[in-house]
Amino acid sequence: MRVTVGDGLQASTGGWTFAGGVPRVFVDHARRSVPLYDIGHELVCNLSSCFIGRGRGLAYELGAATGELLRRLATHGAASCAIQWVGVDREAGMVAEARRHRDDLDDVEVIQGDITAMSYEPCDFVVAYLTLHFVPLDVRFEVVQRVCAALRPGGAFFLFEKVLSPDARLGLGRK
Repeated sequence: MRVTVGDGLQASTGGWTFAGGVPRVFVDHARRSVPLYDIGHELVCNLSSCFIGRGRGLAYELGAATGELLRRLATHGAASCAIQWVGVDREAGMVAEARRHRDDLDDVEVIQGDITAMSYEPCDFVVAYLTLHFVPLDVRFEVVQRVCAALRPGGAFFLFEKVLSPDARLGLGRK
């Protein structure tokens, strides 16, 4: 069963899809439905400065969507420009939009991939901004483990989610 939610976002029983015309309305929808959306982006950018800038490095944005946050991260300051940024999203339309957002940036790559199946290169900073809650419960913990294993000493995994949980486990589904 598939239902339309708000601005044409499609939800099917047991999951979401951001395909079709979603990339064109995504940012507007997110700004209206996620409290403090832009302030969250600013927070991620400011905190990223604490973990990058030790020379050349690598950083990921998981669930890059339209590339808006990825672009902000990559242009946040001199330290950000010294990092190779990789945005990952599984939806072709989002990847295309994110690639348009970074056309003039040499150190930003956007790839179409599944964060539950990919391996990560040694990296300095990873952000999953409103992404992990779309990952099936039974593989969330594995994703977090692989990301943390890829972090270089002093690196950081910035996880930004909106969750309602009776405890602090965030539904990571530990086995």
